[in-house]
Amino acid sequence: MEDIELQSALNNFENRMLSGSDAATARAALRGLLFRLTGSSLNGSLGDAVGMLAEQPDPSAVAASVILRALAADGLVQDNAANHLARNIVSLVEKGLPGFADFLGLPQKNQTYEKLELLRGAMTWVQGQLAPLRVPYTTLGSMLEARKAILSALAHGRLIEFGGAYHLPEVRDAVVSVYSSLDDVSKIAATLAADVETCERVINDARRLATSYPSFVTVTHLEPWLQRALECLHEFIDSLRGRFTAVIAKDWAGTDLPKRYPLMESGRDLRILVPFSSDGRGAAMDVRIGVASDSQQVLFLNEEIALGSVSPGKFSVALDVHVIDPCPAVSAVLEIQWREVGTSLRQNALFEVRVLAQASGIDWDAYTYADPYSTGPAEGEAFVGRQEQVRTLVARMLRRPMEPSYITGQKRVGKTSLATAAADQARVARSERQAVLALHSLGPDRTRRSTCLTSPTRGTDRRIHRWRVAG
Repeated sequence: MEDIELQSALNNFENRMLSGSDAATARAALRGLLFRLTGSSLNGSLGDAVGMLAEQPDPSAVAASVILRALAADGLVQDNAANHLARNIVSLVEKGLPGFADFLGLPQKNQTYEKLELLRGAMTWVQGQLAPLRVPYTTLGSMLEARKAILSALAHGRLIEFGGAYHLPEVRDAVVSVYSSLDDVSKIAATLAADVETCERVINDARRLATSYPSFVTVTHLEPWLQRALECLHEFIDSLRGRFTAVIAKDWAGTDLPKRYPLMESGRDLRILVPFSSDGRGAAMDVRIGVASDSQQVLFLNEEIALGSVSPGKFSVALDVHVIDPCPAVSAVLEIQWREVGTSLRQNALFEVRVLAQASGIDWDAYTYADPYSTGPAEGEAFVGRQEQVRTLVARMLRRPMEPSYITGQKRVGKTSLATAAADQARVARSERQAVLALHSLGPDRTRRSTCLTSPTRGTDRRIHRWRVAG
């Protein structure tokens, strides 16, 4: 039903029924609801409202379902031969819920009073379909075993036809979602902590149906089932309690943090990392940190921190601070609260933290050093080692004829540096060979030989050139 006023009228009637109000009060609420369903501004008796609805060619299915609900309450709907109430009720149900009327066997009955008796028992069948939701399941396993029976009952076509007024399709979707999340929890996977949180959230979301649409479906059947699902979930987690113990402890010795910060520099915004560890086998859930400090020199900017779930292992809490005035140290108290998987009980622990300042007046530039690593090739003196590989490559380069060679390897292992070093040494060796070749090509005159080293003859130059090409 999309009409808010109509839903409000139905909620009013159902609340009267659920609270056990007297027949007159419940009847007044029913009459107001049915007249609203007629779409008329007229008012009158309950019989008048049913008569108007029965005369419609396509009466509201909501009206038919509600009148069947009212028939099951003793003394709420009293037959009145003068206004043909029984005949109009039968007509309303046959036209408003035709499939359900056939299922009940109304066409096989000839007399109105016989049909009315069948309709009075309709709610017995409806309650029977919903009965599996009220079974007091004792374990998560027993709830999961009933999954097929419950979902099959809620998927019955005639129940869905009748239950449109009571948001039965939404109720079934909620039950399906809860069962899916319960199944995930039962597998005890690595994501168990998140699975438990999801299951609790799904159950709480489903409970809103009873708040938004109070009725015998949501309040009498769905709500107890959801409560039992939550209890079975927590009992299951309690049985595994040893697996989910979570303890938060500090991960430094003493009170002073091992790392120092520039607290002597006024105006600085800093992020101080406080190391902790989450011990135990389970995750710490919904971790929250409160920060308190009476320092006048350092302002703590995040006094409340929410970390969410913290898995077992080391973690850090980041404290954002602003240095107002220089100070040699600052202290703070951290209160950490958390809970374990499957319980709402919170644990807490207090930790005193003292942050020391770095020494002032340090020339940090004096402590810088050159980066010995580079992404480019190492050339000249920057190339160190691998001399045996260099000599092998040089020998191949100078061989006549020169043999083809290649260097392979992964990226950034120094292939280009090795090739460059080998080529440089081959170039030096070739120059030395050229000088020796030039000396042997000249005469015995030492003065001329010296001159030819700097300015060789044309013939000698050709011989050196031929050697270069060959080499």
